[in-house]
Amino acid sequence: MRKGRVGMGSGEPKDLGLDGLFKLLTWRSLAISRVFGLPDIVGEPLQQEFQFPRERRVDRLYRLADGSLLNIEHQSSLADREALARRMVTYHVMIKDQFPAAGLMQIVIYTGRTPIRPEGPLVYESLDATGAHGLRFTAALRDFRLLPIDEFRKSGRADDLVLGLMAAGGDDPTYAREVRDFVLRTRGAERVDLLEKLAAVYANMPERAAWSAIFGEIEMFPAEIEDTPLHRRIVEFFGRKMLDEAADEGRREGRDEGRRLGLAELIVRHARRNGMLLSLPEEEAAATLAQRSSEDTLMEMAGALSEMTDVEAFFKRFGVDLSTSAGEPN
Repeated sequence: MRKGRVGMGSGEPKDLGLDGLFKLLTWRSLAISRVFGLPDIVGEPLQQEFQFPRERRVDRLYRLADGSLLNIEHQSSLADREALARRMVTYHVMIKDQFPAAGLMQIVIYTGRTPIRPEGPLVYESLDATGAHGLRFTAALRDFRLLPIDEFRKSGRADDLVLGLMAAGGDDPTYAREVRDFVLRTRGAERVDLLEKLAAVYANMPERAAWSAIFGEIEMFPAEIEDTPLHRRIVEFFGRKMLDEAADEGRREGRDEGRRLGLAELIVRHARRNGMLLSLPEEEAAATLAQRSSEDTLMEMAGALSEMTDVEAFFKRFGVDLSTSAGEPN
């Protein structure tokens, strides 16, 4: 599969890890400085290539409105904090060598799944035998998943809204629906660009549950990406997640009926969420659908949810009549 930068609106899925995704989303971010109580970013990131001996370079270096600089480094693992601290020392010296008069704030943003232990800043010391001379260095270390979403929500920038999905509160269905509504107001390449980024967020953070509030929206996918590799990947990935969730619910029930009911509830909720009216109340519709369909049929229906435009025609396609309840003749 071709690899490259997310966000070109090509409809091609990009295999970006969490590090690459974060760097991309922070390119034009406003919220990334505000969330730390710092002045606004001015212009685009400074792209001087501060060469590390092994061709490393800083993730992001911004100029702020007060003339100071902000160096943001992203980490999805803190396996070797001392090595990370040494690298931050090197970046500090290299940046100050080119901007000696500017104040410099360095923040390491962590997006790993496990909490930071121990809490507190990155610390590096290299002192002589007396302990009186040498180097003492600290850099801020913040867990991105604990940052509030307020600044990402207020920014108004698309990439900040996507970043907010990765922060504290970003998995709230209300926020996810706000992101969904923003995306639905976009068109063409801008919509495809956002879909690529949203798919990458949930592929890299599979434990996040609010994806259904976004990708369950039938109008989310414009005609120009139908049957593209990106569309197929999204349908495959999120279709599998829907089936996994339904299967989990069935296992909790401990019987085949539970699995069928979990799938049926998923299908009925999708229809309701997209404004499609059923003749039966939601719980009754799900129970009737589960009773009148085999598990294989329900799985096939769940995999075809993106094609549901008319609820009656959709169920008729699979030979299911929901005009009467399970207790009445079909």
